[in-house]
Amino acid sequence: MRAYSNEVNNASAAFYVAAGANFALTELNISLPPQTRQAILESGEKFSEQKPAIVGGAGVMLFAGSVVAIDVGVRYHHIFTSGQQTSFTTAGFRFDFLFGNPQ
Repeated sequence: MRAYSNEVNNASAAFYVAAGANFALTELNISLPPQTRQAILESGEKFSEQKPAIVGGAGVMLFAGSVVAIDVGVRYHHIFTSGQQTSFTTAGFRFDFLFGNPQ
């Protein structure tokens, strides 16, 4: 769900804040030192599994015409796992294709 700071009709850009929930696939074998990987395996954790997650962030939508927008933003992800906290922040951009009547 996103809330925009201004009306997006006929705007060249719009700031937003976002919040949501989903199921995240946790991959415990990515970028872990061997000692950490061994400690996780000894505790009975699986290499990957789906866990409930929440995501929040902010950014700006840059409208490039009536059907394409560039989304630039940062997002905070928190995955509910047993034991240690699993959370991270991402920053990036993506292209969104807009459909429907913007009026």
